Amino acid sequence: MELVKEHIREGVFWPFESIIRDQAGEIRCPVDSRLTPAEVISMDWLVDNVVGGFPALDELKDEAKALVELQGIREINLPTASSFSWKAEEN
Repeated sequence: MELVKEHIREGVFWPFESIIRDQAGEIRCPVDSRLTPAEVISMDWLVDNVVGGFPALDELKDEAKALVELQGIREINLPTASSFSWKAEEN
């Protein structure tokens, strides 16, 4: 896992690139593209090969609700694309 994290930081490995579809079949990342850091951080959808779903907000414990609000999940405080960048893209 540490090697994967290092490769992501160095811009050697991009886990969110090329065609990525959500569970409804909608293309979220087209061919020859990459999701931006803000898009990855604010993902409120699951990739088509993931089985399951997100719990409803009312199903979460109070501590989890606070974390969801803090992290901007479910369209609450979503980050803007200019808020984040990958180290490799800054060069």
